[in-house]
Amino acid sequence: MGNYGAAWFTLPPSGIIINSREMARRIDLERSVCPERDFMCSSSSETWNTMLSCIYIIFCGFLCQPCLVAGLPETVKIAGIFDENVSQQTYDAFRYAIQGINEGRRSLALPGTKLVPRIIQDFKADLFTGPQQICAIAEEGIAAIFGPQRRLSSSLMASIANSTAIPHLMTRWRIKEDHPNTGVNLHPHHTVLGRAHTALIRHFNWTSFALLYDDAESLIRASDLLDGMNELRPDVFKINPTNVTTTLADVKASGVSFIVLDCPGKVAYKVLKAAQKMKMTTYYFHYILTTWDIHLLDLEEIVQDFVNITALQMIDVEDLQLIKAAKGWGAVEPVRAATGDKGKLGVTTEAALIYDSVQLLVKSVRRAEEEGLVVTPEPVFCSRRQKWGQGGDLYRHILNTKFKGLTGEVSFDRLGHRSNVRLHVVEPLRFGLQKVGYWTVNSGVKIDFNYTGYRTIFQNSIKNKLLRVLVKLENPYIMEKPNASLYEGNDRYRGFCIDMLHNLSLTLNFSYELVVSDLSYGDQDPDTKEWNGLVRELIDKKGDMVLGAMSITRDREEVVDFSQPFLYLGVRILLKKPEKKTPALFAFLDPLSVAVWIFILVGFLVMSCVMFVIGRFSPYEWYNPNPCVEEAGVVENQFSIFNAMWFAIGSLMQVGTEIAPRAISTRFLAGIWWFFTMIIVGSYTANLAAYLTAERMQLPIENAHDLVEQNQIKYGCLEGGATCKFFERSVYPDYVRMWDTIKADPNNFVKSHAEGVARVKEAKGGPKGYAYLMESITMEYITSRDCSVIGIGNPLDTKGYGVAFPKNSPFRKEISVSILTQQDKGFLEEFRVKWWKTEDGGNTCEDVKATSGTNAMGLDMVGGVFVVVLLGVGLGLIVALVEFTWKAKRNPEDYKESLAKEIWKTLKGAFRHPFALSKPLVRASTARQLCEDDVSTTVPNLTHQGHGFSNNF
Repeated sequence: MGNYGAAWFTLPPSGIIINSREMARRIDLERSVCPERDFMCSSSSETWNTMLSCIYIIFCGFLCQPCLVAGLPETVKIAGIFDENVSQQTYDAFRYAIQGINEGRRSLALPGTKLVPRIIQDFKADLFTGPQQICAIAEEGIAAIFGPQRRLSSSLMASIANSTAIPHLMTRWRIKEDHPNTGVNLHPHHTVLGRAHTALIRHFNWTSFALLYDDAESLIRASDLLDGMNELRPDVFKINPTNVTTTLADVKASGVSFIVLDCPGKVAYKVLKAAQKMKMTTYYFHYILTTWDIHLLDLEEIVQDFVNITALQMIDVEDLQLIKAAKGWGAVEPVRAATGDKGKLGVTTEAALIYDSVQLLVKSVRRAEEEGLVVTPEPVFCSRRQKWGQGGDLYRHILNTKFKGLTGEVSFDRLGHRSNVRLHVVEPLRFGLQKVGYWTVNSGVKIDFNYTGYRTIFQNSIKNKLLRVLVKLENPYIMEKPNASLYEGNDRYRGFCIDMLHNLSLTLNFSYELVVSDLSYGDQDPDTKEWNGLVRELIDKKGDMVLGAMSITRDREEVVDFSQPFLYLGVRILLKKPEKKTPALFAFLDPLSVAVWIFILVGFLVMSCVMFVIGRFSPYEWYNPNPCVEEAGVVENQFSIFNAMWFAIGSLMQVGTEIAPRAISTRFLAGIWWFFTMIIVGSYTANLAAYLTAERMQLPIENAHDLVEQNQIKYGCLEGGATCKFFERSVYPDYVRMWDTIKADPNNFVKSHAEGVARVKEAKGGPKGYAYLMESITMEYITSRDCSVIGIGNPLDTKGYGVAFPKNSPFRKEISVSILTQQDKGFLEEFRVKWWKTEDGGNTCEDVKATSGTNAMGLDMVGGVFVVVLLGVGLGLIVALVEFTWKAKRNPEDYKESLAKEIWKTLKGAFRHPFALSKPLVRASTARQLCEDDVSTTVPNLTHQGHGFSNNF
């Protein structure tokens, strides 16, 4: 029977040739697959001889022929290539994945087939020994090549795999796929990583950032990120491996607080520890780490200052499948019995990727087998340029295989790049590493973590935090106490901002340290684009806030954050107050202009003359002083030239005279004159009262337009201040001309408000005068105490003072809300009244009204009165003429000549004797008639009975 031990048997239906050893192995397989047929072939008898045993084998082979189909070989060899210095965990994960498959512990097992790893450790990518080692394994027949993990060795392995058509499973990033026809990469493509990190930066609204890289490979890897964020012009720094502090010092000097660390985890941890010592791990800084294994870094101490750290992860450290697998290869620390703490997960992403790559091969082999392809590795000789015939088919099945692994969904595009990548966004917080969101190519960054609880922890920590407040001494915002030397620390200062800050600290429960600086608030150099002053201090994170008279501007808002304004203001003109003039001797004439006085005098003379003429012309103004004496021969008239002037002046002075007009014409003319005098006297009295109650001063300018139109007074502003920026960027024509004038002479600029006020006070007027353009709220404080200067015009713009913070300061929102609360409750207005109106001699200067002239009433204001007088004069003349005509028509015997001659005769007589009060009576009949009428008139006898009145009463 020994001849049959190695005999070959042919199964006609299938034509498959198998030897006895293979037959025995397949019968063992059939016992598990076809137990009913095994029952038919089995026998409990132990007396069978050797021949019957052989017949039994052949017989059972025929009975079980449907179950004995072509299958995988008993062993399938694979190559595992590991570079020198690769982590032991990666090697252990590779061995553990193979062990699990061979032991059939999971559904990935290959029944009846074992994976046999051919491992090369400490692989060196030299051009001689490297290819020899790989080709020696290929000659044994291998189904796939795993690794290596380094760039040069991986490229060498890809070349060999391509020439032999053996599938190559990679787990590292590559700049480019050298041979895409044979390899797949479980590591995401570098362009995908660049898009992910770019999406993170855009999500966090970074306006600038610095990239710190470890080596040339890191810089190449970050090229996609730099291209995607080119508009931000990121600063790039190479990490000094021997002195990280020097690198961080350069970063800090650049003023950037957003940093990308593109380096291995160990290097990133070293950088963060150095940054902690340099106070670069506060809440103002934000780091993005490109390492996959942030969970392996001990950042507990670093995050105590609430530094923002973000990273992307392929693995989910809370995934039970990952934890179970990691325990298998020893990547989880045992439970600490003393404290009961859970074991720490120490799995690396590289180990998880190599584990998934083994699963990928097994699933691909099973998929190929289900589709009729039995993967049978064959010896391949590199020297013969031989290729494995099944390699291409197996590679296509690998591309089409999809499954959920330890690193998420594993799938590939046609080029062998990993597709449908989903990365976890994680942040190390005070209570541990937290998964806050995810990123995919289609959705971008999605943050679904609720930060409410963490913000509460942060806010509670602020309550006991000491804030560094940068201030500048400036009245009345921050001032030293008169006896400041007797105090220490914050107690040495007082002012509006000090009161406000004290209220803020009580409301938000924080303490503060005042740091007094002599720097300006800050301006940007137009050439270097660098900031100076207190803004620079905030950029360098040398303080938590700047408090004072700091205007909120667009430029500053780009580099620092501002709170809500606590004071609102605008630009006004500060000018030297004109000296008071000694009142003139005839100052009482000032309420009316010279022209008005002249016209009043002319009106007086005209009215006097017209009244005289009409009084003389009107026949009803002539009367007989003794009507009963017919032979008197004269009649009188009260309107001589002197009496007419006396009547006019008496009416004007509101005193009246004994002269009373008798004719309608003269009475009408008198009424018109009285109306005129009423208006003039009323206007004069009202204006005189204003002159007596308010000081009047003459100013050379009244507003910005007047300032532009003159060339006698120079003007300027605070150099680098918000006021200068306002004029520099204004497009209003007057303001553009003002800025051109200011910048034309460097002497127009001042270094401080005190210098500007001093220059205004030193001005003598004329060509040496100076006007200072400054904020209205500060000007109000100055003018209420310094009576030698005055504010001119209305505010030219509107802006506010705010508290400045470093970018992304966590205090800005809370302090802004608190400032609004203080405004609503009236605290800020109370402080303003205190420091502007009460303290330090507030309201010393009386409120005077400035004017550019005497404000005398001009002719345009009272001209209508003169028009009324002229109309009245004309109407009076007309009425007088009507009266004369009427009299002449009724008494034709007295006016025997023509009407024109009678009028001329009467006027000539009036002007011939202007001072006479009587004239000869040429018309005696008239007097006689009047006397007769008087004699014929009798008085009735009135008898009052019962009363003691006599008859001659």
